[in-house]
Amino acid sequence: MTDSFATDGIVITGRAAVGPLGSNADAIWEAIRGGASGVGALHEIEESVPAGGEGGEAPPLPADYCPEMARAPRYLRWTVEQLLEHAGFDRQIPEGIHCAAILGTTLHGMRAAGAYLRSGDPGELGSFLAGAVADQALDGLGITGARVTTCSACSSGLGAVLLGVTLLASGRANHVIVGGYDVISEYSWAGFHALRLIADGDLMPFCLERSGMKVSEGYGLLMLERESSALARGARIVARLAGWGESADAFHLTKPDPLGHAAGDAMAAAIQRAGLGPTDIDLIHAHGTGTSDNDAAEFAALSRVFGDELARTPVVAIKSFLGHTLGAAGALELVMACLALEDQASPGIRAVMPSDLEFHELACGVNGKKMRVRYTLNSSFGFGGANTCVVLGHSSEVPTPHEAACTTPVEVCITGIGTVFPGAVGSQELRSLILSTTTGTPAAPACKVDEFDLLAALPFRRVRRLSELSKLSVAAAHMATQDAGLKIGDAMLRESSAILGSMHGSIEFCVDYYRQVVEEGAELANPVLFAEGVPNAAAAHLSSILKVRGSCQTLIGSRAVGLQAISLAACRIEQGSVQRVIVVVAEEQSDQVDQAYAAGQLASRSASSAVAFVLESTVAARQRGIGHYASIRAHESECVGQEIPRLVNGMASSLGIGTARPMAVASSTHQWITRLERLGLRKAGGKLQLPRHGFTSELWSVGPLASLIGCWIGGTEGDLSTAVCGGPGAATAAISVQQGDRVF
Repeated sequence: MTDSFATDGIVITGRAAVGPLGSNADAIWEAIRGGASGVGALHEIEESVPAGGEGGEAPPLPADYCPEMARAPRYLRWTVEQLLEHAGFDRQIPEGIHCAAILGTTLHGMRAAGAYLRSGDPGELGSFLAGAVADQALDGLGITGARVTTCSACSSGLGAVLLGVTLLASGRANHVIVGGYDVISEYSWAGFHALRLIADGDLMPFCLERSGMKVSEGYGLLMLERESSALARGARIVARLAGWGESADAFHLTKPDPLGHAAGDAMAAAIQRAGLGPTDIDLIHAHGTGTSDNDAAEFAALSRVFGDELARTPVVAIKSFLGHTLGAAGALELVMACLALEDQASPGIRAVMPSDLEFHELACGVNGKKMRVRYTLNSSFGFGGANTCVVLGHSSEVPTPHEAACTTPVEVCITGIGTVFPGAVGSQELRSLILSTTTGTPAAPACKVDEFDLLAALPFRRVRRLSELSKLSVAAAHMATQDAGLKIGDAMLRESSAILGSMHGSIEFCVDYYRQVVEEGAELANPVLFAEGVPNAAAAHLSSILKVRGSCQTLIGSRAVGLQAISLAACRIEQGSVQRVIVVVAEEQSDQVDQAYAAGQLASRSASSAVAFVLESTVAARQRGIGHYASIRAHESECVGQEIPRLVNGMASSLGIGTARPMAVASSTHQWITRLERLGLRKAGGKLQLPRHGFTSELWSVGPLASLIGCWIGGTEGDLSTAVCGGPGAATAAISVQQGDRVF
């Protein structure tokens, strides 16, 4: 398969960073070149940590800079404004330039949850959701394209970069802000301490005496655009995004595959996509956490890819200077790779000599050494075995044409569906529920899914300690893949990718974990609750249980994430970069969530639920003799704030709502969000469909997909367009589908 954008390269035209060694990228780079360490006593963390519990914090911002904002959106906005200025936009995107933003994070606005648990004031949660952090950081800066937050744990920053490439390749944006962020927090410090990963001494990646990592704060962003766009506006090209690769270990939630198979695959894919070989890489920017298992697995992966060449290719580790900036790490380190290319110098590994290394085959980079740097390899690896790698090329390097453009349009279809709802687990049960629903408001069902009902779709021994969100997600995904004729262990499923979505994530595990930290102290945190509470935990379990080895990412923090996941998955299939993507959207019912919205005069009664779709190219489906439920006719993701009529009218124009066969589908759950959504749909014109799906509870990100399935079961034919407001938040998305030859 080929990528349609191979003939018009992706370039970086702006970079910005804030971290423990400075409030801008150049300051951080100069401090690194000088051998400084950003790790020390933590002053801005919510609660004091014990002796030896140092970490890294961003320096103070000017007191008059957005003082009303919480720490995460405030520092993120500062970084965004620097990025826009460096990219030549004078700190704001001009009108008429379509710019999107894809941000990666591990724990988004988690500090807000701690403030809420201490005060009991729901108003503290205003900057908790990832969507809220993004909105506060980006509003008013002219960024009107898709607004997405992704989590693949510590590889989130690089994961966001590759989703940005997907948007550019699809033509749905001509500029994309990509990168990652994570604020310093007791939540993350306590969790990594509970996992026994916090170093008790110096940071010494790849060394025999290494003892772990240090948790730090960081913000790293880049501006991506096509080379033709950059040249047309006279922009300075900082670096070229020459190649990239993604994979999943399918191994364990918190431990990497010790043999480094999947990580090596991601590295090799990035180098191959760039049209290069291992001998062309001049500098390896390693993930280099300093933890025992991670460093050993990364060395195994590097050895598999580079062989004897590894001893001649300098390896550097930015975390030895900054600590581990979590969701920001991959992007922040990519910014430093840009500076290494600009400066033609190696940042090295701080305070490490070649004789200190456990792995003598590694060539330890020498800090500050001037050298020829044409291409760099950056790697990021996260919880659950999420592996992401990028090859950067110097701005003067002319990329070698290595792939022909894909000129034949690729049609995307839905070949498998899995559904999990209270009292209706599986397609037959859901169909019976919907067809038995009478007109008017249906009776309120249970809010929780009976775990006994999930047993047929879950390997019980492997899921006993999983969060409800993970169980819902894996069960729906398993049913969808079976429905699509895919079997665990088969190459087709193994080579698939996955994009998951959840607005609120695993709330119950997070609350239980964080309450213990607040009440009993950071040293007594529960490692199981911490690991399961990370937003991409469900993706990790899906990968390991179903043996999915392709990219597995999780979109978080917005009611639109389900439709955004479908849109991004469809883009990747249309581009020919993948044949098949499992899209899973899940929400777990939480009294904490319901009470928080009720306190804000936004009463909602939520329910646990999950929907999974298998998306693939129609050609691939036809080749293996499987029919399809529907084909994806159009898909959009935009940011239009809370102007609902404007939102839906924009979607109506792009998706054809109100034209020959108008059909707009609302998420009919009789809650405040869906009433707002239906109001916007009515004002947009066209015929409004209120599907009978038997649910009165708010299903959050699952709601739009439940409505679509309700229409299919209810017998509606022809084109169906679903439009959804992103509230709370500014992210919005819509899809248009045409029913196929299979009946749900």
